[in-house]
Amino acid sequence: MAAELTQLHQAQIAAILGPDPTQFETLVFHLKSTNNEQHSQAEALFNLCKQHHPDDLSVKLAQLLQSSPHTADRAMAAILLRKQLTRDDSYLWPQLNPSTQSTVKSVLLACIQRENSKTILKKLCDTVSDLAAGISPDNGWPELLPSLFEGVISDNLKLRVAALLIFAQLAQYIGDTLIPHLDTLHNVFFQCLSGGSSADVRIAALGAAVNFIQCLNSASDRDRFQDLLPLMMRTLTQALEYGQEPTAQEALELLTDLAGTEPKFFKYELVEVVGSILEIAEAESFQEGTRHLAIEFIITLAESSRDDEEVADTLSELPQFSHRLYSTLMKMLLDIEDDPTWHSADWEHMDAGETSNYRMAQESLDRLAKSVCGSPISHVSSEILRAYLDAPEWQKPHAAMISIAQITEGCAKMMLMGHTSSMVFKAFQHSHPRVRWAAVNAIGQLCTDFGPDLLTTFHNVIIPALTAALDDFQNPRLQAHAASAVQNFSETCTAEVLSTYMDDIVSKLHVLLQHEKQMVQEGALTALGSVADSSKEQFQQHYDAVMPDLKAILVNTTGKSCRMLFAKSMECISLVGLAVGKEKFGDDAKQVMEVFMSLQGFQMVASDPTTSHISKALASACKCLGQDFLPYMSVVMNPMLQSAQLKPDETITLADSDAQIDESGDESIKTLALGDKRTGIKTSLFEEKTIACNTLCCYADELKEAFFPWIDQVASTLVPLLKFYFHEEVRRAAVSAMPKLLRSAKLAIENGQAQGHNESYLKQLSDYIIPALVEALHKEPETKICSNMLESLGECIQISGLLLDESQVKGILDEIKHLLMASSSRKREREERAKDEDFDAEDELFKEENEKEEALFDKIDNCSTTLITTCRAIIAPLFEELSTYLTPMWGKEMMARERRVAIRMVCDILGQCGEAALKYYDTYLYRLLDASSDENPDVRLAGAYGVGVCAEFGGSVFSPVVGDALSRLDAIIRHPNATDPENMIEYDTAVGALDKICQHHRDSIDAAQVVKVLMSLQASQMEIDDQKVSHMLRPWAKTCKCLGPDFLPHMSVVMPSLLQSAQLKPDETITLADSDAEVDKSGDESIETVTLGDKRIAIKTSVLKEKATACNMLCCYADELKEGFFPWIDQGASTLVPFLKFYFHEEVRKAAVSAMPKLLHSAKLAIENGQAQGHNESYLKQLSDYIIPALVEALHKEPETKICSNMLGALSECIEISGPLLDESHVRSIVDEIKQVLTASSSRRKEREERMYTEDFDEEEEPFKEGNQQEDELLDRIDNCLSNLIKTFKASFFPFFDELSTYLTPMWGNDKTPRERNFAICIFDSIVEQCGEAALKYFDPYLYQLLNASNDEQPDVQQAAAYGLGLCAEFGGSAFTPVVGDALPLLIDMTSHPNSKNYENLYAYDNAVSAICKIILFHRDSIDAAQVVPLWLNCLPIRDDVAEAKYVHEQLCSMVERSDGDLLGPNNENLPKIVAVLAEAIIIEELATEEAANRMIKYLKHLQQTLSPSDLASAWSSLTPQQQIDLPPMLSD
Repeated sequence: MAAELTQLHQAQIAAILGPDPTQFETLVFHLKSTNNEQHSQAEALFNLCKQHHPDDLSVKLAQLLQSSPHTADRAMAAILLRKQLTRDDSYLWPQLNPSTQSTVKSVLLACIQRENSKTILKKLCDTVSDLAAGISPDNGWPELLPSLFEGVISDNLKLRVAALLIFAQLAQYIGDTLIPHLDTLHNVFFQCLSGGSSADVRIAALGAAVNFIQCLNSASDRDRFQDLLPLMMRTLTQALEYGQEPTAQEALELLTDLAGTEPKFFKYELVEVVGSILEIAEAESFQEGTRHLAIEFIITLAESSRDDEEVADTLSELPQFSHRLYSTLMKMLLDIEDDPTWHSADWEHMDAGETSNYRMAQESLDRLAKSVCGSPISHVSSEILRAYLDAPEWQKPHAAMISIAQITEGCAKMMLMGHTSSMVFKAFQHSHPRVRWAAVNAIGQLCTDFGPDLLTTFHNVIIPALTAALDDFQNPRLQAHAASAVQNFSETCTAEVLSTYMDDIVSKLHVLLQHEKQMVQEGALTALGSVADSSKEQFQQHYDAVMPDLKAILVNTTGKSCRMLFAKSMECISLVGLAVGKEKFGDDAKQVMEVFMSLQGFQMVASDPTTSHISKALASACKCLGQDFLPYMSVVMNPMLQSAQLKPDETITLADSDAQIDESGDESIKTLALGDKRTGIKTSLFEEKTIACNTLCCYADELKEAFFPWIDQVASTLVPLLKFYFHEEVRRAAVSAMPKLLRSAKLAIENGQAQGHNESYLKQLSDYIIPALVEALHKEPETKICSNMLESLGECIQISGLLLDESQVKGILDEIKHLLMASSSRKREREERAKDEDFDAEDELFKEENEKEEALFDKIDNCSTTLITTCRAIIAPLFEELSTYLTPMWGKEMMARERRVAIRMVCDILGQCGEAALKYYDTYLYRLLDASSDENPDVRLAGAYGVGVCAEFGGSVFSPVVGDALSRLDAIIRHPNATDPENMIEYDTAVGALDKICQHHRDSIDAAQVVKVLMSLQASQMEIDDQKVSHMLRPWAKTCKCLGPDFLPHMSVVMPSLLQSAQLKPDETITLADSDAEVDKSGDESIETVTLGDKRIAIKTSVLKEKATACNMLCCYADELKEGFFPWIDQGASTLVPFLKFYFHEEVRKAAVSAMPKLLHSAKLAIENGQAQGHNESYLKQLSDYIIPALVEALHKEPETKICSNMLGALSECIEISGPLLDESHVRSIVDEIKQVLTASSSRRKEREERMYTEDFDEEEEPFKEGNQQEDELLDRIDNCLSNLIKTFKASFFPFFDELSTYLTPMWGNDKTPRERNFAICIFDSIVEQCGEAALKYFDPYLYQLLNASNDEQPDVQQAAAYGLGLCAEFGGSAFTPVVGDALPLLIDMTSHPNSKNYENLYAYDNAVSAICKIILFHRDSIDAAQVVPLWLNCLPIRDDVAEAKYVHEQLCSMVERSDGDLLGPNNENLPKIVAVLAEAIIIEELATEEAANRMIKYLKHLQQTLSPSDLASAWSSLTPQQQIDLPPMLSD
């Protein structure tokens, strides 16, 4: 929208565009001004002219261009005119009236003919080209091409050059429009490149020809210009012959540009072209710039030829190509001086003595080796390197080492095979320090490039060489570089190799920490930090020695010149701390951070190189300290935010301006063309910015909810950086942080640490982050970062969940569609490339692109699954639109990954959207069936998964295809290679789908068809000791679960093989633990070695997996078939009982434990139902006597707490089944074992409690939390066991209870955990509940304990106490009467507390209400019933503890049936409440027994029949609207 014009503006514009040219010239002059204020004012006026008077402005610019005598003004007019006429956001041309357009075009062409300044002529050509690019395709400048063709044949050299310059740019912009003139242009270029033309014409023609060749898409069209190549080369050589090196350099730049894009163009003349340019590179008589450009051409050609096998092969086969170029570069490396300042330098990267030739050679060697894949270079380098290494002058061995360092990455393993390493080791002995420095440099690079391969072979040579260099105190620079090489070594070697030399390395570096040269200290610090980082906990042995000196450096380092030393010492200390862990580092960490805090954050300054090191140090410290890092956040956050908010220093000029960006020798300044501007950016700031962003991400990740105070600042800093296109790593860091910020906010809100904020804050943050992430994803140019963004987006969706609204979900879906379309476009482009005759499918770039697309599709798959799962209600209506993109992706012509993603997205919709998705089954069900038979395994897998989803959720829609689905799954399961490792996921998915069909479509399947599949599997593939067997066993079990007793006829086939698998004995090789004899694994990765006592045992673990599966299947059969399993009980028991102590494998033990009660239950049912083949209860007694003692003995020896819980659970079930068959000896052994388990559990709890008082204890630590959870689970199982024993033996169990009391009584104490207190109360509750009046003798010690426990802070303890008080009220009679006055207020408090209805208190509330009910029923004389009964009524109904709800509501029913006056109240005033409670109990079936519900209905009907209409309306007045709907039908029956 145009800005409003003030009167002042109107006056100014009138003057500027008026007849007096000086006003307009002044405006143009101010636009060139370096004074920001003056420039800004002029720019504002210029834009107002453009907005309101575009015609006048354009004419004024044209007039200035045409008539100004000042070169600078004409140049500026050309630039401004070009800017207005270029097709971009400020495109002015369409706004101009036709006469103005005509004037501008005429002036431009006229000016080209008259202009004498080469610079301005070039700008005019640029302006004409840009305007033509915008309007010529629409025939907007028909006179231009005729004018240009006239110009190129003109006698006026200036016109010829101008026409060629314009042709060159038109070829770039709108080359397609020039193709009809291909023959004419060929002739023009041929004539202009011929010998009779001037140098200016030839170089302009060369530029035009290069651009035109590049714009041609057809290889045959490019071949028509092949005859120009000799003339193009002649332009170069002739310029050199005439001494016109600037022209030659321009020609080389143009040819290099062509070589980079069209290497094939040179293939027919490759020998001549490369030979000529190599001569230029070799000729020391030419300027360095010329030689460097010649080298650049050759290397660019080699690099671009990697995509063209034919050109690459021809190039590598050229006679002497590699040798000549390598020799030339090696000679350039000799252009170095032994500058004394190099030796005395105070910083490591000072390059005194190096020349431009030297630097060019360094860079070129690296690129050359990579471009020719190393082999040609490695072959020619060996001889030259040896000659250089043996030369007497130091420059040559130095050059040899530098060369090795540069070519090592490209030459890869060939360097290792070429004995290069031995040359480097030899150079370590050279007398000149710069040669030794170069050798250290080379070994560091070799370590980086070859890593473990090199170090495994040569570590015994490398480390002595490096440690000797560390000891060279005469050459500090060498020491510093050796420390850097140690860093390379430690980062890439194996832990085993590093541990061998760590003592020596650390001691040497420790000494260097005291070095007088700061450069050496810094190198030692960096190396020491790297060694610690690589060695992790192994560094503990050196910690006490080095940490004091590291802290001393930190404390004593002051002054601006020592900032880097301070920063690196911080970084080293943090890496050492992270390696050894918080327990060791904790105290020192606090001291270090206090030092840092005392310096007020070291005055961290944005754009200071030390800041990056400090940032990394703080991130490591945060990772190590966790929540203990919080006190330092107030100091570290501001400078970290400043670094993250750094804006790169920019110098902006117009793209066609002559003004150069001042780089002032700063190599970190890069110039980028962005739109119509040229921007100089200081890239050194990017590293600091990236590290700061990563550190902020680390803080959010590590501190979680505690990071909440900084979320807003960090989000507002990082979200805009999602589109920071100057630097990928900054974007990556910002992307990674998004879900961390959301998670931090969510946790803070959930844990009450959100400073008063609630879920609306999370919604607000999500609304800020997720749309920004989606928008950034839409604009992201890098496929790899798109994958990162999708991963983060998926996490954000998962965290935000239902907070996402429909517009956001639609935005995400639209972006997924956009990504699918963009990927499809890239795929088509690759397919076109693949049609080229020179295409190489093994090309690294092509493979990398495919890998990126694969990764992208994986992330699309994961993100869409998360979105559909989380937002299924919103997704379902949008699916129809999405399916228009997905359906074409199912086609056979599409790539497997595209089809897979489409199938998975459809499966997610069908699975998550339930009935709403049934309408899509017609479209997709048969496609899924087809996909499950696809040739591609990934598609087959997705199809099988989809068949399973449809079977589970499709209901009757799926039933008609059950037979077809079974056949297709059968084909997957029975395939000969189905259970090969690479196919196991597909196999398991097919088996899972088969299971779902059996489970959900039992009436539609032919059981014989399913069993036939399994029988054929067993017959063809099931061989004992085959790792496939465990996968074969599962379908049988799933079929058994489905068919139930109908599976029995197949047991005779299944059981023999199953028992064989269960009885497998693992192959064992046993040696003494301290024996030197090695266990022979013979390449079998499934063999693992374990030490048991004094023996070392090698076990084949693949057998154990099959064994565990078979044991689980036996358990499954016993459970599913019940009494039908009786014929196999003896075999099952004799197989599984010994496995209760099978310590080689936990899963085998777990399966055996689970089976014990199943076997007993099967036997008991068979005897009760007359299916025990003549056996009676004595058989069950015999089986129980075999199983239970074995289970108790195994429990005694079991080392794993979790399996102890399983065993106690199984034992409890066995007690319940066997019941009175247990004799006293059995009970004695069980009780004794429970005592032992309680003692062991108490010891473990005590040990964990002691750990709580250590300074670095973290109660959130997973092992600590898991340990406590396991102990609580153990008590649950003991509770079940004892409850079943008490239930079975009642008062006969008292002697054992008396023994257990010494273990239980201490557990009532407040010093015990809530679960221990709850457990002790529950055991007493069981005694009272099961033994009634017989338990009265225990009331004295325990009843008052219950009263105290009902006041406990923990809801679980309160619940158990309330339940116990209710039992005591029910069974205690007169023994309870004295405490009624104490118990009742406590119970009423539990029901009236403000938090009593909170989720965690609901069960305690229900049990308190029930206990009050029992006091009312059994101790009414001891209470004020008129007050207590209405109070109790107001607590009803109760809903959560269903057992208590049924009891209480039945008692309520009994009370109303007998017209309890205290309940009904005066004038039946409580009747509405009673009716509402009864209605709720009737409507929600689980709240009342069927008998009680019928009585309630009868009572309500009675009210309907006996109450007057007004009384009935009053009684019904408390019903909720829903109850008023639901109740009448129940009363009308």
